[in-house]
Amino acid sequence: MKRIVLIVLLISGFTYTQAQRSKVVSAYNYAKPKYNELEKAMKAIDEAKDHPKTLDDPKTWYYRGMIYQKIYQDTSLTDLHEAPLVEAMKSFKKSLELDDRGRYEDDVLNLFNIALQQALNQGIRQLRAEQPQKAFNTFMQLIESAKLEKTFNIEDIDKGIYFYTGIAAQQSENIEKANEMFSKSIEMGHEVSRCYLLIAQNYKDQKDTVQYVQTLKTGLEKAEDNKNIMLLLVDYYTKSGKLEEALKYMKKAIEADPENVTLYFAMGNVHSEMGNPEKAQEAYDKAMKIDPDNVDVMYNMARLFYNKAAELRNQANDLPLEKEKEYKQLLKDAEKEFMRAAKYFERAHELAPKDKQVLKNLKTIYMQLRGKEGYTEKLEEVKKKLESL
Repeated sequence: MKRIVLIVLLISGFTYTQAQRSKVVSAYNYAKPKYNELEKAMKAIDEAKDHPKTLDDPKTWYYRGMIYQKIYQDTSLTDLHEAPLVEAMKSFKKSLELDDRGRYEDDVLNLFNIALQQALNQGIRQLRAEQPQKAFNTFMQLIESAKLEKTFNIEDIDKGIYFYTGIAAQQSENIEKANEMFSKSIEMGHEVSRCYLLIAQNYKDQKDTVQYVQTLKTGLEKAEDNKNIMLLLVDYYTKSGKLEEALKYMKKAIEADPENVTLYFAMGNVHSEMGNPEKAQEAYDKAMKIDPDNVDVMYNMARLFYNKAAELRNQANDLPLEKEKEYKQLLKDAEKEFMRAAKYFERAHELAPKDKQVLKNLKTIYMQLRGKEGYTEKLEEVKKKLESL
């Protein structure tokens, strides 16, 4: 009697195991092109992958990867699963790990490598569709999958993958992961300058000034295309009041980009702030040679002469009464500087005829020069223009 019971139990266990294995076969059959019942295939294979009798079978995971890949490829099944391609890659990876005899290796690798290329394209589409978290998940599974010995590696797929993943992480506000991915992109030699800029920006957003500056300085050394990095260092040191440091990086930036008007303009501003009007004028002159119609440069050059004129007039007014000769000379020198300032403000007005600030400066200068021939008329004309604006 005991023997009969044992036989019955063995038969029952065998039948149960076969039933679970039949789930794997059923899933495969449902996925065949002539049936193409992928929803049923997905349900069957997911039951099989969770069951103790089939969860360690490499065939289960091979078929699961194939089924989910088919679901991804069928655009009419977009609502069936949120991330079928990610599931496909996970399943192919699991199959390779379990398949110690290599029974399904060739077939799995063929589909797996196709899935890696598909994942790259899908992740980029998700980024463009403003779905950064989905893109991040896709890219991260791709990166993990590409680490396997027999799959395509990152260089075979696209060495920009770390950069794309960093962008997706940053847009998902996963800043730590973003910086990690950008650092890997730098190691790959891809978008080196942009990666340093993005890492630096992340530190700036976190108000970590030390790391912000250090990242820019490292990028300046490592990146070939480092003009934008230099400009950010110039901007940082200028706004921080560290003008000597700002000038140091301006000179480097000009060496790299000698036709950049903005750099000469910035250099002129820094020299002006440091009390070096002659060097400021030299920088503005270089800027105007490159771009003779730059209103900002024209305006600041005019202010340079105006400030010099005002200083000379103040010096004259501070003299004692007995120094009349020196007083008259200083007023004469101030007049010359006012006239030079007027020349640049007038040119700025030609370039920007509705700029009130330029007109107000002209009005002030013409007031100072109204004793000279023609300036009273100019003053009245400027007043009318201001009233019309």
